[in-house]
Amino acid sequence: MKISQVNFCSLFSYDPYGTTQEANDAKAYTYALKDGKSPRIINPFLMPDYVADKLCERITVYPFNSFFKSNTVLVPMPGHAVMQKDSLWVPHQIASVLECRGLGKVSSYLYRWETMRSAHRCLAQNRPTAQEHYDSIATRDVGLFEPEEILLIDDIITQGATAMGCANLLCGVFPKSNIQVFEAVRVMSGSSCFEKFYDPCEGIVRLLSDGKTRRLDH
Repeated sequence: MKISQVNFCSLFSYDPYGTTQEANDAKAYTYALKDGKSPRIINPFLMPDYVADKLCERITVYPFNSFFKSNTVLVPMPGHAVMQKDSLWVPHQIASVLECRGLGKVSSYLYRWETMRSAHRCLAQNRPTAQEHYDSIATRDVGLFEPEEILLIDDIITQGATAMGCANLLCGVFPKSNIQVFEAVRVMSGSSCFEKFYDPCEGIVRLLSDGKTRRLDH
């Protein structure tokens, strides 16, 4: 691994075990995002559009104005499984909507060539490591010249192992690029941690000496 730390920003948070009305609403919106559905039956809307709308409300505010620049290349992070035809790829949906809003240019540069176990279905100690993600993801030959700014796009972040693996893979190809991460939603397990769904944040993902990753919110 060439880098041991990467910056990230996110807009929303949710607690998968929360039981309050706010926590249940956050879960509904998060699951709708992951499943490609609307959280509402009446007046439905697409969650990637919702993410973009909320982001545009804060795009001039730090830290978001330092992540999204006119020369930013938006690279969707691969899901845990090898992509099949017509598979749902939420990070790509988010990146495409952001591109339409003028917040960067999408490049589907990364892909998963070997299916990994899903972090959301694993106990904490069994989640894939950054190295495992690094080893199961590859780059496409899409003629991408070294960008000044690369922003990895993902839907949900727990401890950031996928982000760290992807960032290191890109760093090996583009050592001069500034690589950062945008995560739509961050997991906040525990009622003492979760406050509300719309909860803009910045932070870092750090690679630890034992190979695990830790997300530190600022």
